[in-house]
Amino acid sequence: MVFVYPSDSGQDYAIIEASNGMRHRVIASADGGWSLIDNAVYKPRTGEQADALMKKYA
Repeated sequence: MVFVYPSDSGQDYAIIEASNGMRHRVIASADGGWSLIDNAVYKPRTGEQADALMKKYA
């Protein structure tokens, strides 16, 4: 996974950690391209959790 952004952008990695990572993972394909696969341990947020995040960050 690669992200490029200013270091002071304010990313909250605890949100990602609480969900066991991102919903999908990007992997290199055998043909030299890229594929998306599901993250088997991903835990989706409840509606209440999403609402709380929107109030905090939006």
